[in-house]
Amino acid sequence: MNIRKRLLSIIATLALFVACCPIAYASDIQPRASEYLSQYTIALTEGDSAGEIKVIYSIIPTRKATVAGLSKIEIYKENGSYVTTIFGNTTNGLLTTLTTAYCSGTYVYSGVSGTSYYAKVTVYGGNATASDTRTITTRTVAAP
Repeated sequence: MNIRKRLLSIIATLALFVACCPIAYASDIQPRASEYLSQYTIALTEGDSAGEIKVIYSIIPTRKATVAGLSKIEIYKENGSYVTTIFGNTTNGLLTTLTTAYCSGTYVYSGVSGTSYYAKVTVYGGNATASDTRTITTRTVAAP
């Protein structure tokens, strides 16, 4: 009888652990995308201050790419209404001339506290002769 209680306790603990683990959304993680984009991950999270949301990205380009990053972030309210577009460039750091095998970063958008947002994020990889992009729609997140 004591063994049964232990076994049930272990099963309950494992079930609770699995239920509490964060889940990656299918739209946030992509397999090999193209000749210029090997892998990328995009996540939208609530920010640290009132009204902020964060676009967090990690991109592994292929060896053909010399520049990678985010070429565009479109912000929308939960109801689908357009808010703004942020264009990536090397000045704002969303596009990077590659010196390593990957690029990653965080872009913080200041919105309205209590408003829920989602983003359409365009990932870029390319060189002087060609490039490729992929657009990912994130999950919806409420700004604190």
